[in-house]
Amino acid sequence: MMVYFAFVVVALVVAVWSGEDELAILFAVIVVGFPLAVFVLILRVNRMTVRAGARWASGFNSFGMLLEDPNAQIVIGHGSIAKIEVIHGLVYLYIRGGLGRAACVPESLCPPDARAYLLSMVDARSRTAHST
Repeated sequence: MMVYFAFVVVALVVAVWSGEDELAILFAVIVVGFPLAVFVLILRVNRMTVRAGARWASGFNSFGMLLEDPNAQIVIGHGSIAKIEVIHGLVYLYIRGGLGRAACVPESLCPPDARAYLLSMVDARSRTAHST
């Protein structure tokens, strides 16, 4: 992060020093303004989602897992879950064919008995898929 800011400052100084005021303004808007606007937007969303008193929920049934936060709901079907990991109090749900983690939730939303049920459903679905 510090390297990015150092690069921005050096490039801005070079643009101003070269006498290209329009270039310096454009550079400042694009390189400083855009990331700053994105940061503020992400900060506002995170404050609403993880504020004190925000209600989160999870649910499990024979189809999949429901995760709900103050902004959205997501349903992850058992057939799409490839692997479940618990690392440092967080539960990571990987999806089949996905490039990364499908969801990362606190362990309190997916306690050990719920993970055992989820794993049994995932294993049952994978056995059914392999037998056909």
